[in-house]
Amino acid sequence: MPQISLNSPVGALTVFAFEDQIVALDWGFVEEVESCAVLDEAQKQLTAYFAGRLHSFDLPLAPDGTDFQNRLAGDV
Repeated sequence: MPQISLNSPVGALTVFAFEDQIVALDWGFVEEVESCAVLDEAQKQLTAYFAGRLHSFDLPLAPDGTDFQNRLAGDV
C-alpha cells in the first residue's frame, strides 16, 4: 500500500492510499516510502494547511471503517 510520512507541527504523520484515494492518516513515521500522485498532492495540501495557506482539502477520500464509524467521521 503506498504511504508517505511527513513531519508536522502536531507530530509525525503517515498518509496511506489505495487505488488513488486516501484511506488513512495515522500518527508516526515509516521509513519505507512508496508514493503516488494522490499522496504527493496530500503532502502538498498538508504542508500548505500547516503553513496557514490552505483552509480546506480537496482530496479523494475512502476511509476504512464500519458504516457506523464512517457516519461518525462525517459528523466531525
